[in-house]
Amino acid sequence: MHRSDLGVKLRKSAKYPASCRLSQSIVNKSNLPAIRPYLPSDGAAFHTDRECPLADVSADLCQIASFLQNHVPSAKLERFHDWWEHDALHFPHGETDYHGLFQLVGTPRSLIESMTGDHRVFIALSPKDRNWYLRFFADWDDGDTNMIGEFSITLDHQLVDPFLAKIALKFKCSISREDVLTYFQRIEA
Repeated sequence: MHRSDLGVKLRKSAKYPASCRLSQSIVNKSNLPAIRPYLPSDGAAFHTDRECPLADVSADLCQIASFLQNHVPSAKLERFHDWWEHDALHFPHGETDYHGLFQLVGTPRSLIESMTGDHRVFIALSPKDRNWYLRFFADWDDGDTNMIGEFSITLDHQLVDPFLAKIALKFKCSISREDVLTYFQRIEA
């Protein structure tokens, strides 16, 4: 499948009000304080080691969504545009629920269509209690012929062992584990 086959239009850039921008003092240092309130207080980040075929990313994200729904049933999920790797910003983008999460990650096409169109801007979701933070990205390869993607799931320490025992070894994509803060500091733009 080729990018033009989906009829997906990518926008050049998003415009956000000044109230969403970080103060210059934070931007000059690490922006970790800006995203920290959205992450579990402690735990681990599991992330793909490299870009993977989007069908595999979709399958793994469906497993993650099922795990989260079974272990952390939450009525509402917050959705974000996660610019962490683009320019280290983070913007709310409404609410959804697990049904909405499955609609976003259920197919490679739905993953591509959920993207903002901006370079390295992830879609992220989290419950209000912040015991997990899921982020994913989908795009076309450099030749515009293959859909690829990546993801990370940050889990509160109480969810790490069940996650490892129940689904992490079943993933199609190769994943690695890092401390939450180490991971977000490493990938910061």
